[in-house]
Amino acid sequence: MDIGFILSLLLYIPLGIVVWRLHGWFWKQNPNRRILIAVCFGIILGVLTVGGMGFSYSHPSWLDAWVAYLLVPPLGIGIMSYSIEFVKKNTEMKQQLIKSEKLKAVEQMGAAISHEIRNPLTAASGFVQLLQDNQLPRHKQREYLSIVKEELNSAERVIQDYLTFAKPSFVTNEEINVKSELKQIIKIIQPIANQYSVEILTDFSVIGFIKGDRQKFRQCFIMFSKMQLNPWLMVDSFR
Repeated sequence: MDIGFILSLLLYIPLGIVVWRLHGWFWKQNPNRRILIAVCFGIILGVLTVGGMGFSYSHPSWLDAWVAYLLVPPLGIGIMSYSIEFVKKNTEMKQQLIKSEKLKAVEQMGAAISHEIRNPLTAASGFVQLLQDNQLPRHKQREYLSIVKEELNSAERVIQDYLTFAKPSFVTNEEINVKSELKQIIKIIQPIANQYSVEILTDFSVIGFIKGDRQKFRQCFIMFSKMQLNPWLMVDSFR
């Protein structure tokens, strides 16, 4: 059997066992240290290879041997190790960026949910406070309770939209009586207007019907009304 083959077996089998046993420790090191360790293994391998050539060849060309086995392999291993670490680092950065974008999307969705739910809950809370007045007439109590129920249903629909990841659309348009809806909106924002001593004047003489989403129609006017009454209410709703 060729002496070179035997020496290769004697060199690479123990080396393979050592590398297999150290791979867990190796990957726990930082990238620069991993590159250095890989280069050092290449140098050790080159030294052992050149040393073994003294047994297998009578007159080896030592200069060629040192260049071929001690300079080229460590250099190649260093370049490959650096390339692997570079690709690995870019992959990790890409994954972190994707994770960051996902977290940002979740935060935006959470802010949107909070904002959309806070509008009807604020209105419902205002009318609940009005209902605490014991001198309130019975017909007003029924009217306010109806508004509170409708606003709570509106908040529930918003929650359902986000839970099912369904964007509210105009696929099921309905005919909206603008005058009736605006009167309902005025009832909802009236407590806030009274709080800031704002008088609401209306003129519905030329208002007719439109088609659209009733809930979004109300939310649009309620948000705009809050902004006009007190801009800080809108700032607080986005926190």
